[in-house]
Amino acid sequence: MPSAKQPRTLLIVTLLLIMPSLALAENRKSAVEFGGLWTFIRFDSNSGIESEFAPTALLGFHFTKRHAAELSLTASTATAKEGGFKIDTDIFRVGYTYNAYPRERFVSFFRSGVGVVAIHPEDDPDASGDLDSADHQLMIYGGAGLRIFFNDMLAFRIDGSLDFVDSGDGLTHPDVQATAGVGLVIVMGGTDETPATP
Repeated sequence: MPSAKQPRTLLIVTLLLIMPSLALAENRKSAVEFGGLWTFIRFDSNSGIESEFAPTALLGFHFTKRHAAELSLTASTATAKEGGFKIDTDIFRVGYTYNAYPRERFVSFFRSGVGVVAIHPEDDPDASGDLDSADHQLMIYGGAGLRIFFNDMLAFRIDGSLDFVDSGDGLTHPDVQATAGVGLVIVMGGTDETPATP
């Protein structure tokens, strides 16, 4: 039977292996960002879905100190306002991030992009109306956030966005939902863009 100390030992060994890359972390060109957030989702009032907290997985790549791309997935099990049945709701995003204030410890940013809201009601006899079958809805989003670095790689991240979801009437008459997330991210690798002093 595995010892309870083995996961802790594996974590320590992993951290020791990545220590050499820490000096090249923070907000740098060619850096990779990944982490997890706890996200609050305020669904559109017409969607028939209660607001919900859900985990979000994030992966990003910084092309330069200011320009980056991000992928994220938020997976929630929400509740229908009528009937109370459960609805699996996944929000997948791919977008652009502009680091507006790329300082050493505080990095504010703006974000925008496109995504998909996937709605999958769980089997329930009370499921009815628009929420009785699976649906995939396109969306565009925009928002902002802040990273606060504790050290050369670990940062607290807070972000928010407004999502304009095509619920069937086209993006000119969208459902509007809001999301806000907090969590921890790791930014690793990359190179310093600051020119060397002669």
